[in-house]
Amino acid sequence: LENTEIMSTPTRMNAIESFVEKSRCRAFLIVIPGDSGVDPCMSEGKPGAFHKERRRRVVRPVRLTLIAVFFLLLPIANYVIRAVMHDVSMLNPREVFDNIDTLPLILMLAPWLVAVGLFFVRIWGWYAAVVYGMLLLGYNFYALVANPTLYNFFTLSQVIVAALIIYLLGEQDLAAPYFDYSRRGWRGHARKAVRINVSVNGKPFVTSDMSNAGLCIMWRECPLQLNNAVDLNIIPPENADTSGELLELRGGVARIDGDYIGIAFRGLSRKQRKTIERMLKDTTI
Repeated sequence: LENTEIMSTPTRMNAIESFVEKSRCRAFLIVIPGDSGVDPCMSEGKPGAFHKERRRRVVRPVRLTLIAVFFLLLPIANYVIRAVMHDVSMLNPREVFDNIDTLPLILMLAPWLVAVGLFFVRIWGWYAAVVYGMLLLGYNFYALVANPTLYNFFTLSQVIVAALIIYLLGEQDLAAPYFDYSRRGWRGHARKAVRINVSVNGKPFVTSDMSNAGLCIMWRECPLQLNNAVDLNIIPPENADTSGELLELRGGVARIDGDYIGIAFRGLSRKQRKTIERMLKDTTI
């Protein structure tokens, strides 16, 4: 015990701050009673409380999850239907796959690989889904025309679904993350490329894009860190219906991508959100 050094309170707090910094604020922050209680990753804090990092900025769209689930279940559905149509036991794969050609077998099993690529956001997954959808369209349409059986009428539904999937995967908001994930990401709010004057902590900027949930500006050598709180003053354009309505908001740094700074609005009232929506609707690029 004689060689044991008692850590002073300042040293103890420095050690905790160092640990939080190294963990990049991805875990719970334990605030020691008597401390200021301010989470270095948040704008606010309460003594003796637990704080979580703010909501994730990127969320996987429900449509994409449904598409991945469809591809995941498609081989199982085809297996069951093939067993029923050939009057064989589903517990005997050898009989189910008996006399099946190579191309139909590939089309039957490939969706599992496509589902994995789509769900885990891999560029090859997007291409595989589009190519598979086109092959499925062509093959099933040919099979329906050549042999219009009950089984092939089920393939008609696959043709319709495949066409819908190809259409959805072509949408920019759904396809963009596969090609440039760090730049766009998935957001629950569509962003509009508009130039609107805004001040951040008193410093003037012009937005590069904006939504009713946040905005993006270019700020070279920005001193801010992720989750830092900022004061925003948004000046609506003169041609907007909200012209003259200075918006004083609170925000937080949600993303730093080179010189581009993404700021999420915090604590918006219903009136403020409606004002932003009207401003975006009336503002042209």
